[in-house]
Amino acid sequence: MRHGIALCSLLTALLLAAAASAQEPAPAPAPAPTQNQATDGVSASVLTFFTQLATIAQDNKSKCDAMGNLLNAHLDQHQHTLRSAALSSTNATAEEEVAIMAAATQLGEAAGHCFENQEVIRFLDRFTRLAADLDQ
Repeated sequence: MRHGIALCSLLTALLLAAAASAQEPAPAPAPAPTQNQATDGVSASVLTFFTQLATIAQDNKSKCDAMGNLLNAHLDQHQHTLRSAALSSTNATAEEEVAIMAAATQLGEAAGHCFENQEVIRFLDRFTRLAADLDQ
């Protein structure tokens, strides 16, 4: 993958956080980079993608079926974001990478509350396969 954010690294953070089902919330994502930084917008899109997934998981920790359904729907609608990132020739800034990792960690921690739900498991499986395909 040419993009500076390795999807397998993000996936590992996501799965570790989900499996650990941490009780303490992850730190808030770092602020988005300023407009002065030269990027092609792909990293910002990836950050938005993970932030939205984290919000879905966080908002539905007590509604596991809803969480799983919404996570799967979001992946269906926005997987092109990860595909674009995999094909991008630009690298994320250090700030963007930190913010994306924080959002992925928040997603994993919140999803960990529903780690045994079939729809959440389906999302994690689909995400794992997509990340592995794109990371080749």
